[in-house]
Amino acid sequence: MNAREERSGALARIPGMMSVPVCGIRKTEQEVSLLRQFEVYAYRAAYYLLQQEEAASAAAADALLQSFHDEAFRNGDELSRQQIIKKRVIRSCLNHLREARRARMAE
Repeated sequence: MNAREERSGALARIPGMMSVPVCGIRKTEQEVSLLRQFEVYAYRAAYYLLQQEEAASAAAADALLQSFHDEAFRNGDELSRQQIIKKRVIRSCLNHLREARRARMAE
């Protein structure tokens, strides 16, 4: 997977994140831009943990969506944002693994 495919992966899964709304709210544009800075980082961390492209993309999207609504993420410096994303990606990956395990046990 090349960098271009990685960039279009996680945010593409979040409804409305690939294009800024027509109303052009400046704050939304800045928040989306901020999330795009961490999109590849989130995907790579999730892929490292899950070793599956689709699951990693879903986990990264979950982490990014949670961060979109977090004021601490939006107001923090780059290091604190990276730590927040990392924690959320790990939590999202663990949740994905739990769900996959439950599904296997239900079969």
